[in-house]
Amino acid sequence: MPPRGAFMAIGLAAAAGSGLVWVGENRGAGRVAMRRAGPAPPAAVRSAAAAPTARPVLDNTTGRLRQLNVVFRHGARTPLTDETHLFLGHEWGADVCGAAYPGGARLKVLGIDGRPSPPSPEDEKQRACRLPGGACHKGELTRLGQQQARAALFALELGRWLRRRYCEALPLLPPAYAPGALSLHTTKFSRTRETLRGVLSGLYEFGPGSPEVPVVSSGETDALLFADSRHCPHLHKLMEASIAKLSAQEAAERESPQGRELRAALDAALGLPAGFWARRWSWAELHDAITSLSAHGKGLPAGLTDGMRREVDLLATRQFAAYCAPSLDDESGHAILRLSMSPLFDILLHNMRGVAGGGSNGGDGDRDGGGGGDAGRAQPKAFFYSGHDSTLLPILLALGVDIEANGWPPYLSNICIELWELHPPAPDQQQGQQQAQQQQKRQQQGQSGSPAYPTTDGSRFAVRVLFNKQELPLPDCPPDRLMGLATFESELLGSFLLGEQEHAQACCVSLEHDSPLPQLRMSALKNGAFATSEE
Repeated sequence: MPPRGAFMAIGLAAAAGSGLVWVGENRGAGRVAMRRAGPAPPAAVRSAAAAPTARPVLDNTTGRLRQLNVVFRHGARTPLTDETHLFLGHEWGADVCGAAYPGGARLKVLGIDGRPSPPSPEDEKQRACRLPGGACHKGELTRLGQQQARAALFALELGRWLRRRYCEALPLLPPAYAPGALSLHTTKFSRTRETLRGVLSGLYEFGPGSPEVPVVSSGETDALLFADSRHCPHLHKLMEASIAKLSAQEAAERESPQGRELRAALDAALGLPAGFWARRWSWAELHDAITSLSAHGKGLPAGLTDGMRREVDLLATRQFAAYCAPSLDDESGHAILRLSMSPLFDILLHNMRGVAGGGSNGGDGDRDGGGGGDAGRAQPKAFFYSGHDSTLLPILLALGVDIEANGWPPYLSNICIELWELHPPAPDQQQGQQQAQQQQKRQQQGQSGSPAYPTTDGSRFAVRVLFNKQELPLPDCPPDRLMGLATFESELLGSFLLGEQEHAQACCVSLEHDSPLPQLRMSALKNGAFATSEE
């Protein structure tokens, strides 16, 4: 793994690119390509995208939206790459950076201890690096990025869309900002903090006398929202091995006729210096510069064709995903996701279990990253997590999305996880309360019988996931069922969960050999040591 600062400049904390080229524009009219690790499930339970759907309706007439978890990437930003020659001739002036709108939400950013959160050293380093034109610094959320988060002018605008959907169409949230209704979290980077401010300013109106909005930002939150390999040596080694494997594959591809032709074309179009392709993150850095320039209307070289940009997007996505979201078919894929994302997955599930198991309790009690709250006080209805592309990619992978087929998630990409409580079946469908209870009991015992509710587990709690405002088909959910909360946990996120003690001990596991890499078993504390197996 590169030194933390070097990698954060390109990826885990921020992203080596913006992903303006996306599957919806170039590879299939907005549909998300799905994948499934391991043996293929029976045809009846494959993704809804593969069969005509007869899925039960999920709206205000059939149920009640009880909770929302939203994870989103920051908006458009300036380049992060150190390869400044990639954007020489372009200036980043006051037309690009600065405040995009007056007023808006005022954030009170605190650590989990309730004290002011110290700045991120890496963010400060980026802020000190001024770009040509003098008005912007490296990795800065631009005027465009602020408007993407706040206004209704862009395809991926978020704040206003959240208001239309969750304050008006599905009245989960109050019509005006109310303390305690939201639990807000951001990494310690200024671009994620400012994106969160923009989202809030689009969701609600904030006047001069509006109260400050509390937000959690800490080193622990950073570790929640991107892989913390610095404090997890085992994760560091697994990521290094994954990158080394990809690097060997890339070296062979570079010598193929197609590889040489593509590099020669890019060299000619962009005037790349000697030795550029020897850089470890060459594709990601190239992607970073191209997509940031394009998003902000900066001219690209005439020789850079759309086909070349698609190839850059594909190769950069594969390069970055090998680090933070490798294929689950790879020998280390599951282990990397367990060690990097288990804390976030646990928080998301804990939030939802608080509703399913606690009636009116809306979410995460005093969990780190969960928003907290006093005993007896109503918990938040929605949890917002402002992160990076390296936050979204592993979540999408766990939810069955084919990362390489879909490309790099664009600026302000977002995942909305909705938890619904279904209304009881109508009397003529229920056939009496006693019979319905018997049916549900038989299902829980693995016996035949129709479930009382049209969910995969027969329970009254259903999960719906939206990716960039479109419903995401979920594996293991038949087309005539809704995804039950228990199934969502056991079949999608459950295999990546580690308890706090398990996670701490797994991070200290020493690899005694290089290949094959041991896969971690969740069950596995034996005599104080974390067990591994050759899977």
